[in-house]
Amino acid sequence: MSLLRETITLLSNGTIRTLDPVEGVTHAVAYREGRVIATGEDALAMRGRSSEFDLRGRKLPDGTVVTTNEQVRNYLLHAAGMAVVPFQAFGMRAETGWMRLSVGAVSLADITALLPRLREALTAVS
Repeated sequence: MSLLRETITLLSNGTIRTLDPVEGVTHAVAYREGRVIATGEDALAMRGRSSEFDLRGRKLPDGTVVTTNEQVRNYLLHAAGMAVVPFQAFGMRAETGWMRLSVGAVSLADITALLPRLREALTAVS
């Protein structure tokens, strides 16, 4: 079974700064195959068609079986250059696999450049 269940990824519930002169700040962005395809309410309308991936129980390229949020965080950081924060940092006790992605401090170009690296990292997991 493919780790990526859909080709659209949705980032929402944050302040996302874009280079768009009309809509420089938005609360949601949707992308597919490395390209932003919608922002704001248009992006939110794609909810339910967005990406979801669960690395727990999967094997990393080095053969490690993922069992903790820390392993997920570490793998995404080193394999894709993507920093995520496990929900345990916000008081959740369980190893849920849920992570916070904060994109407010990077440009839309940075996000777009990350997408192929993220896809490659996720594709390498079995």
